[in-house]
Amino acid sequence: SRGATIVPISAHPAVVRELEATLCWMDERPLRAGRKLLVQHHAATVKAAVTTILQKTNIETFESQGTDEAKLNDIVRVRLKTALPLVADEYRQNRVTGAFILVDEQTGATLAAGLVAATDPEYFTDEVPAAAAFSI
Repeated sequence: SRGATIVPISAHPAVVRELEATLCWMDERPLRAGRKLLVQHHAATVKAAVTTILQKTNIETFESQGTDEAKLNDIVRVRLKTALPLVADEYRQNRVTGAFILVDEQTGATLAAGLVAATDPEYFTDEVPAAAAFSI
């Protein structure tokens, strides 16, 4: 069906419902943990929520810093949980299946551009700021 992925037997992309990603936030309204939105990954569109905002990148020094929200043009590392599985690779391994956009459920507006940073929980960022976490 629409959004399905067909790959050779030798290629085993990750099929995930939780991933870490780097986002460039492009909305006037800040992003906070718990925000529900849509992930558009190729032809697939899936409901999702930002469960954790892990860190923000200072664009002047490139240092990571803790934060509980992302404002317009911020670069943040987040953890996403999707309602249905996605077939995704880390962006550094496959730019095509490692990129996505986040879309507002009500308006259809593009909220962020995203790059998959980790699909295996073993490689998820360990440090989760308590104020930035939200469970669904």
